[in-house]
Amino acid sequence: MKIPFKEKLEKLDHKKVLKISLVLAVSGLFMSLIFVPTLVNTIVKFLTILKPGRFIRSKHEKPVVFRYKIFLWNVTNPDDIMYNRAKPKLQEVGPYVFEQTKQKVETFDNDTEDSYSFDLINVYRFSKELSYPLTGEEQLNMLNLVLVSGMVKIFEERPHLLDTVMRGMDLVFDNPKSIFLSMTADEFIHNGIFLNCDQHEFAGKAVCAEFRDTKTLKMIDGDKTRLRYKWFDKLNNSVQARYTLLRGNRDTNDIGRIIRVNDEPMQNIYKHDSKCNVINGTDKTFFPPFQRKRETIWVYSHDACISFPMVYSHSQFLKGAHTAFKSLYLSDPLMSPNCNCNPYTGCKIPKGTIDMHSCLDIFVLGSFPHFYLAEPSIFETIDGMEPQENIHRTGIFFDLLTGVPVLSLERFQVNFRLKRILKYPIMANLPYDVWIPAFWYEETFTPLKPDLALMVFSQIAKFLGIFSGYNLFVIGLLGCGLAGAKHFLTRNHSQPLGISTIQQVKSVETEKADEDENDVSEMNNYNRINYMP
Repeated sequence: MKIPFKEKLEKLDHKKVLKISLVLAVSGLFMSLIFVPTLVNTIVKFLTILKPGRFIRSKHEKPVVFRYKIFLWNVTNPDDIMYNRAKPKLQEVGPYVFEQTKQKVETFDNDTEDSYSFDLINVYRFSKELSYPLTGEEQLNMLNLVLVSGMVKIFEERPHLLDTVMRGMDLVFDNPKSIFLSMTADEFIHNGIFLNCDQHEFAGKAVCAEFRDTKTLKMIDGDKTRLRYKWFDKLNNSVQARYTLLRGNRDTNDIGRIIRVNDEPMQNIYKHDSKCNVINGTDKTFFPPFQRKRETIWVYSHDACISFPMVYSHSQFLKGAHTAFKSLYLSDPLMSPNCNCNPYTGCKIPKGTIDMHSCLDIFVLGSFPHFYLAEPSIFETIDGMEPQENIHRTGIFFDLLTGVPVLSLERFQVNFRLKRILKYPIMANLPYDVWIPAFWYEETFTPLKPDLALMVFSQIAKFLGIFSGYNLFVIGLLGCGLAGAKHFLTRNHSQPLGISTIQQVKSVETEKADEDENDVSEMNNYNRINYMP
C-alpha cells in the first residue's frame, strides 16, 4: 500500500533535508566552477609543457608523419605566349603525393631560461600508390624558372649587366629557343632543371658564380660545374633550421614560442624595416593550450622568412571533438605591408599575396593555390585558375583546451614574374608583366591516436565533471525547495484538517451556546429579586 505524498511530507525532517541539500548545492557549484576545471587544466598543463619526458614533448621527438602533395602547372599555349603576347593558359596536374616526416634532433634543454633547442629535419618519400593514377610520366610544358627569374632579376636590379647575362644564359642553357621546358612531371620533381657551369667564357663563368650564391640552387655532389634547381633540394633530408623554443613551464601561453632561429633572436632579411625581422610565433608543431576562440595564433615560416597570424574563422565538430578553425589571410592587416615592399616593383603587388624577394633574392610571389583570396585583377592576366575555399584555404583546426592541432592544412603557391625584355629574343614578345604560377603544395598533419586520445579525454572529463557538478547543484536546489515547502506547511497548518476538526468546532459552538443560556437565566433571576413588591 502506497503512502500518500502528504503523509510522507508530514513525516519529513525538513531541517535535515535542508542541511543535506545545501551541502549538495554548494558541492555542485564548487565541482562545476572550480574543482573539475582546475583538475583538468592541471593535467593538461602537466602533459603539454615541453619538459623532457612529458607527453607532447616525447611524441614529437620521434618522427612525426605528414602528408605532402605537389601540384604542377602545365602551360598549354607556350608558343602563343612566346610570339603573340598571349595570355598564359594553365592546366593543373596533380597531386603527386609524398610521405613526409619531421624529426627533431640534437636536442638541448636550458633550465635557466626554460627553453628547448633542436635541429628540424624533413624527409620526403614519393608514394606511387597514393599518387595513382598519375605516374610521373605526364608530359608538361614548364616555365624555365632559373632562366626567367635570373633574367628578370638582372633586368630590374642591374640592367647595365644585361648583355653579359644574356650571353651567359645562352651558354649555361645551350642556346635555349624558348623560356619553356618540355619535360615529364617526374623529371621536374626528381631531377630538376640543370645548369651547365663547365664554362670557360667570362659571361658563362660570371652567371654561374652568381647562381652559386643563390638560396634556391644547389651544387650536385659538391661539383661547381654542375648546378640544378630542384624544389626538394633545400627541403629533403637536410636541416631546415635550428629552433629554440620556450617550454612553457613558467607560463603555458609561451609553450612553443620561438625565441631564436639558428641562434639568432631576429632575422637579418629585411633591410628597409627592422620590425619585419621579428620572429613571432611557434614552429608550426607546438601550440599553447587553453586557447581562446578569438585569440590570434602566430606561426613562423623559415622558408618564407615571415610570421603569419592565424585568426578564428569558425567552429566545427571534427574527429570526435569540438574544434576552432583558425585561418591564414595573406591580406590580414596584422601583417605589416612594409614587409611586402619590393623597391624594384614600386612596393606594388596584388592584394592577397606576399612578395618573397627579400627572403629568396629573386622575383617570387607567394599566394594561396589558384590565387585564392587574391585581388580579382590578377585573374585578368592568366587563365585556368579556379579558386575554391574548401581545397585552397590554409589553417588549423584546434582543440582549444589542449592546443592540439586536430587537422593542419598548409597550402601555398609559388609564382614567378614573367616580363618582356626586348633585348633578349626569347623574351621580347612576352606579355608585359605577368605573375605565372609554377606549382603549389599542400602539407597536412593529423595527430597520432595518443594525441587525439588526450584531446578527447580532456574534453569528455571536463564535460562529465561539470555536468555531474551541475546535477548535484540541481538536486540540492530541489531538496532545498522540498524542505522549504514542508516548513511552510508546518507553520501555516499546525493542526491537520478533517472530521475531528469539524467536531471540535461544533463542540466549541455548543459550549458557547450553553454559556449564553446560563447568562440569560441568571439575569432573569436577578431582575425578579430586585423588582419584587
